[in-house]
Amino acid sequence: MNIICDKTLLSAAIDGVSKAVTLRSTIPVLEGILLKAEGFQLTLTGYDLEMGIVTTIEANVKEPGEIVLNAKLLSSMISRMPAGQITIQSADNGKTTIQSGVAQFHRCKHRVSLQSAKSSGRACPPLLCMKSYLPSVS
Repeated sequence: MNIICDKTLLSAAIDGVSKAVTLRSTIPVLEGILLKAEGFQLTLTGYDLEMGIVTTIEANVKEPGEIVLNAKLLSSMISRMPAGQITIQSADNGKTTIQSGVAQFHRCKHRVSLQSAKSSGRACPPLLCMKSYLPSVS
């Protein structure tokens, strides 16, 4: 999946569907938001087994696909991004990059990133690795 969309639209959509997302669940996927990109739109879905919220926003879909991202982490990442266009790229191996301007976040599944983390000397916490690359202010 590879998309470009407006931060304001994405942030509002995340806030809306997050109302149907369970904060703590024994089923981890219920803590996430499904992002599905196809055509010229991005559909976001939040679901807690009792209620579901679906919203669609305009997006430049360069490569269609879908992924579930943790709602709390996604909301936090998007709120830290500068205004403007946000790019979300997701590879088949589970690595997802969210970028806007010089701010960039990476999410990878632990089992995928463990080998590269060992070779680079960085340790990944269990389940997922969230790295933030923001410009340093001198």
